[in-house]
Amino acid sequence: MRKKSLEIFFTVLTLILGILSALVISEVSLYLLVKTHNLHLLPTNLADSIYYNTRSVIQFEPDFAEYDKEVSYLLKKNARFTFANYEFPPTGYLVNRMGTRDTEEALIAPEIIFVGDSYTMGWGVNQAEAFPQMVSALTGKRTLNTGIAGFGTAREMLLLKRLITKETKQIVIQYCSNDFEENKKYINEGFSLKIMSEKEYRELSNKSRSYPGYLCKILFSHFLENVKVATKKPLPNPSDNKNLVAHNFLRILAHHRDLLIGRQISIIISPADKLLVEAINKELHAVIELQGIRFEIIDTSELIQPGDSYPLDKHYKPSGHRKIASLLTETLTKKQPTIK
Repeated sequence: MRKKSLEIFFTVLTLILGILSALVISEVSLYLLVKTHNLHLLPTNLADSIYYNTRSVIQFEPDFAEYDKEVSYLLKKNARFTFANYEFPPTGYLVNRMGTRDTEEALIAPEIIFVGDSYTMGWGVNQAEAFPQMVSALTGKRTLNTGIAGFGTAREMLLLKRLITKETKQIVIQYCSNDFEENKKYINEGFSLKIMSEKEYRELSNKSRSYPGYLCKILFSHFLENVKVATKKPLPNPSDNKNLVAHNFLRILAHHRDLLIGRQISIIISPADKLLVEAINKELHAVIELQGIRFEIIDTSELIQPGDSYPLDKHYKPSGHRKIASLLTETLTKKQPTIK
């Protein structure tokens, strides 16, 4: 009896040790893939999960960003630094006194202001490679890049108020699908956005930089994420309703009509979304407050190819920015019709 019990004990122990060994080997392998920037060798679902939980997020890094009581955060003012992630090497940032990725000179009477999030800011490319700066080089006009990672249209308009000048003749507004939640809250709260406190921002920053780490936590964390997805009944995603997305976006622009009137407005969707372009074009004529403003909705759905974006990160590579800059230059240098 005692011999049989020992056999069972050692069998169970061997099984446990085997499982632990497999987990340790798997975890070490994942660690090496992360550190050598080879996440693309993993299944897409696992690679995305690890990447989005371990990447550096510029707006929550104390060396790169700082708290702002009106828009939650801005880039670190009057700073120069480099920012990198798995798929791109250190990219240079020069930040002006207003906390945007541009020079001090760009703040003086810009002719064209670019409004947007990380796609406009130039996440993953050097400063001169971001499309706002490239448009300046191509047109010879003074431009200002006000793109801030993570901003929705609501905060973009709040920031624009600080920066717009009477010499500004053109504004390029970049929209991203993840703007939807911020825009919806802004409208639901009567065109007022609750801005987090400095303490809340610090807590969010610390949380963003405290991924579970290793020692089998990568696999365990990924497993839990998939269990949550599998056990939760999927709810309809409001952002899938392109007409609603377009309606909310244009309502915010209408609320800030005073910033747009008398200027040429170009709207670009990044990442490209042809259905949303069509929805905005359709909704635009129904928003009375926007009548009389010159709009151009730019469709890049056939312009940007898979090779123009980072596979995991999804942001544009320099080639994507060059294509957008070229298309925008054509748009911004021709006379635009007025929506009547």
